[in-house]
Amino acid sequence: MKLAVKRASFIFLAFVMLTMSYGGVDAADEKVDATKEPSIYAHPIYIAPIDRATFIVGALFDFRVELHELKAMPKNVSVTVNGIPAETFFGRSFARTNTYPDSLELTIENVYFREPGTYTVSVQADDRTRTIHYDVIRPDDGGTKAKNIIFFLGDGMGQPSITTARIMSRGITEGKPNGLLTMDTFEQRATVITHGMDSIVTERPLSDRIPGYAGRRAQARGPFRQPPRLL
Repeated sequence: MKLAVKRASFIFLAFVMLTMSYGGVDAADEKVDATKEPSIYAHPIYIAPIDRATFIVGALFDFRVELHELKAMPKNVSVTVNGIPAETFFGRSFARTNTYPDSLELTIENVYFREPGTYTVSVQADDRTRTIHYDVIRPDDGGTKAKNIIFFLGDGMGQPSITTARIMSRGITEGKPNGLLTMDTFEQRATVITHGMDSIVTERPLSDRIPGYAGRRAQARGPFRQPPRLL
């Protein structure tokens, strides 16, 4: 058994070293233009909330469009939701800002969708265009509604971590745990999948910030932050 573990550890270490040697980038060889802001955008038109976001009917959020890498301010900018001008659709006007000389931001705060369905957001700025889609759902109104909810969020609560805790605390015999965790006996359990907009691996502060959002943001199916600015 010990020999098998040692062999597995050696193979894993060799794999990591091989991956780093082929896929890694030496920091000394990487050239960075200090005069240009590092871009985290896959498209010069950034729309928040992001593509394929899911909302609950009536949940408030901030709608934002950012135009980047502009050589000049666009003469014609059109933002529509299901073919209707966004300002008309949401009943509020855009706040316009220019964070950088080559950028333009359009923001409407505290908006929401009134009906469930699929919504198409289209942005056109001169010859640049982008289209994304949102899904809006209505929660199930059946059954008894909870008056208060106490939400516990543990750090590192993926299935491997839970399995490890079960084995370490209850013991294991012939491949089966000798007992269950208290959470294993809950009538209802769910798994939350988190996504990072600009990274495959979701950083901890992003994955655990949903319960940290108070008021209107806590109603969203997912938090949609404004991208951080690198100074």
